[in-house]
Amino acid sequence: MTGERNKKIQVSFGNLMRPAPLEVFNKTRQFIGKSRRRVCFRAFFNSRGASGHQKGFTLIETIVAITILLFGIMGSLSLATLGVRGVTQTRSNITVAFLAEEGLEYMRGKRDEGVMRGAGWLNFINICSDPNGCYVDVPNDAIIVCGASGCPKLLFNEANGLFNHNFGSQTQFTRKIKINTINANEIEIESEISWPGRLGIVQSVSIKSHLFDWQI
Repeated sequence: MTGERNKKIQVSFGNLMRPAPLEVFNKTRQFIGKSRRRVCFRAFFNSRGASGHQKGFTLIETIVAITILLFGIMGSLSLATLGVRGVTQTRSNITVAFLAEEGLEYMRGKRDEGVMRGAGWLNFINICSDPNGCYVDVPNDAIIVCGASGCPKLLFNEANGLFNHNFGSQTQFTRKIKINTINANEIEIESEISWPGRLGIVQSVSIKSHLFDWQI
């Protein structure tokens, strides 16, 4: 009896110490399956995190590049605007200088015409001694006294490219001629050009010249 019990105990311990091969295979397969799933999940989440970080970094780079590009475009547009404004201002300055000089030359020519016709050197220009001054229409050979509200704006005839007071589109320029008597043989002529500037401030340029009775 004692021998049989020992044999049974040994067999029982033997079964515990030596599991069946099929059971070992199943447990090993389950362990490998779980390990694979863990590895796959980790790889999936790691790939998502890396991809998201890479996309965010690319977006920041794009925003920075667009910002730099916009600053460059704005700078170029500002320079172009300043260039156009400078060209316009230069053109206006040339026009103003031409109109002022034209007024003086016209009055000088009318002085000479009066002398040559024997009508007196002030006969054709003395009208500009009026306190309101006068304006001249060079193409139409006319001198008109300005009204109390001022002289009218010059017109520009695009057909012949001349400024006048008879035909054409209205410009921003106004020309006024004034005469100051120095003595019986000398006068001072002032040709003033005015136009509205920025913010509605009136700008003006004037040049002066002295005329003499060259008959004496």
